[in-house]
Amino acid sequence: MADKQEWEELEKWYREKQEKNREEYGFDKSVLEEKKPLKESVRTTMHSVVEMKNIVWIILVVLCCILIFFILNRLYFATHKTDEQKVIETAKSLYGVDCSVVQKKELEEGKNKYTLQVNNQPEVTFQCVKTGGGYAFDYTSYSHQRYFEQWKSEKKEQFVVEEKTTTDGLFQYETYIPITVEDFEVIENKIEDIGEFVEYAGENYSPFWNVYLAYGESRIYPYSGMPSQIDKEQAVEESKRTFINYIMKKEPEEARQLYSTEILNTYWKPTALKVVLNGKEIPITNSVVQMYYSTQEKEYTLQLYTEFVKQINGVEIISRAEMMPTEFSYGGHTYTVTNKDTNLEKYQLGYTLSLQELEELFHAKIELDKEEEIAWITIP
Repeated sequence: MADKQEWEELEKWYREKQEKNREEYGFDKSVLEEKKPLKESVRTTMHSVVEMKNIVWIILVVLCCILIFFILNRLYFATHKTDEQKVIETAKSLYGVDCSVVQKKELEEGKNKYTLQVNNQPEVTFQCVKTGGGYAFDYTSYSHQRYFEQWKSEKKEQFVVEEKTTTDGLFQYETYIPITVEDFEVIENKIEDIGEFVEYAGENYSPFWNVYLAYGESRIYPYSGMPSQIDKEQAVEESKRTFINYIMKKEPEEARQLYSTEILNTYWKPTALKVVLNGKEIPITNSVVQMYYSTQEKEYTLQLYTEFVKQINGVEIISRAEMMPTEFSYGGHTYTVTNKDTNLEKYQLGYTLSLQELEELFHAKIELDKEEEIAWITIP
């Protein structure tokens, strides 16, 4: 009952308040006051949203700071690695082995020598000499020695083994078969003997191993790639060419007595010939233009250096890139020079031209002097 009376009194008070507002303001002001809590609610909500945005921004700033710290930390350690870490990483990048430094010795100021041990083969050790930013390892020599000593073959008897030590204490290991001027006919057999050792080592073989044929002080490396990439026939042919080139430099008269004209014409191919165009050497940087023998094409080719092309009468160079022309006109036609194959019908040239292509394009007359190692070229 008391509640009912209180409610009636509250309703009466409210009606009186409405009448008073109408008399004083001409409208019921209590309506605005009733909406005030709504405005306060909106303001409270907006304030909450602002606070949430601030929290999100704080979180983002913190995350950015963590990321920047992480990046700077990585950069710092990448540029402040210890010498031991750099030696280990360099060894792994070169030879693919995980190793540890077991000893460090200072040879002189700025030069240190390290002894390294292969982690999964502790019996395998090798050394590194670090001078400034340069690294010298003897891993390949120790690897070569290990596999040659394990190789059980009668062919080992004809190999000469040499073990040396550099002034810095690095190990050098060499295995080679000596040959003389009379050995051209058996050189293929000797290359096959070297090939047996290469095959024994398999994928452990390194092209940096000193395994070669020795003609006096000259060396012939038949296998300069991994076993899976070696073309045995090409290795034999290239070794014969190298052998004859050495002989014709050191013992030309004896070679002419021993070998037929056919053999000399086939294999006597100096690697590079100096080019003389219309009686004039063509300089290029600190050297002169040279014609190189291509072992794949089995012929000489000439790179189209700008210094060579511009000496030809009637040539107008339209554009060039560094030492090569990219476009020039000659004989009423415009030629483009790219890394594509030469197609004279389309006026398209490669960066290198064969002797036949030089003759067809420029009507050149070419004489190769192998003894003087000069290519005499005449272009009218």
